[in-house]
Amino acid sequence: MANIKKAACVLAGLLALPGASAGAPLEHYGMCDASAGIAVDDHHFVVANDEDNILRLYRSDRSGAPVQLFDLSAVLRVPGEKQREADIEGAALIGRRIYWIASHGANKKARARPERRQLFATDIVGKGDAIVLTIAGTPYTGLLDAIAAHPPFQQYRLDEAARISPEDEGGLNIEGLAATPDGHLLIGLRSPVVDGKALILTLKNPDQLLAIGGAAAKAPVFGPAIELPLDGLGIRSIDYADKLRAYLIVAGPRDSEGVFKLFKWAPAMAPTELAASIGKSLRPEGLFALADGKSFQLLSDDGDEKIGGTTCKEAPPALRKFRSITVKL
Repeated sequence: MANIKKAACVLAGLLALPGASAGAPLEHYGMCDASAGIAVDDHHFVVANDEDNILRLYRSDRSGAPVQLFDLSAVLRVPGEKQREADIEGAALIGRRIYWIASHGANKKARARPERRQLFATDIVGKGDAIVLTIAGTPYTGLLDAIAAHPPFQQYRLDEAARISPEDEGGLNIEGLAATPDGHLLIGLRSPVVDGKALILTLKNPDQLLAIGGAAAKAPVFGPAIELPLDGLGIRSIDYADKLRAYLIVAGPRDSEGVFKLFKWAPAMAPTELAASIGKSLRPEGLFALADGKSFQLLSDDGDEKIGGTTCKEAPPALRKFRSITVKL
């Protein structure tokens, strides 16, 4: 859902940080709209495309086509609804399990889309290019209703926000998901922004929610809401960097106009801006920490980039591509 063609970004601000360095962008073929990703080992990452329901496994150390495809269309289809994309926007890793969250928002015409109200998980099986993703438990579709019914969250009126187009003022759009050191999930909102602060909701029992292990599903258990001052921006991506003992956050505007910023944040501290903006043409929609705990990889949503005179998402599938860049702090 990230149409960011007017975003203004400058990589020099990031490279000016003491001890920071960035490699040349890599090009990953077969899709354009990278929306969420996670590192699964030292040389591979899995990425979601918000234009379909396919997860793709790529090499993180070189350009190229995906080495594996995992089509989840049958799993993510909502009974009684048309087959549409789930609009997967966030990913988080705990052990060998990846949790994925959809935007939970309406479409651009403010119409409800039940397929976008899903939280699900995949387990990582195997190694290297032979990695396979298997569904863990059952996708959960009641998160928005549970949030709306949870008294501490009712002040945010997110059920009302879900009836507004995501790029309009006050519209609901979830784009960030991160694992905490104690195994909880942080759900980061691109919008709405509350009194100039980005909103994070804490989910404590994702495995019980998804009925992983065959037990009956249990109701969600929430922790406190967190309001973060990110210069009035919402959360586009968030991940925990173990060796930094902090979260890295890509923050951006609710719509297609504005500047992206990169922040480091630990719960006991205020967010620290690491760079005013990120890459002149890079459109950062995914961020994940790498195995060394101090490096991270940024994924660019390149759906509006031109390929042979047409936009990437309209180009032949074999020519579609998105970029990634690895930054070391």
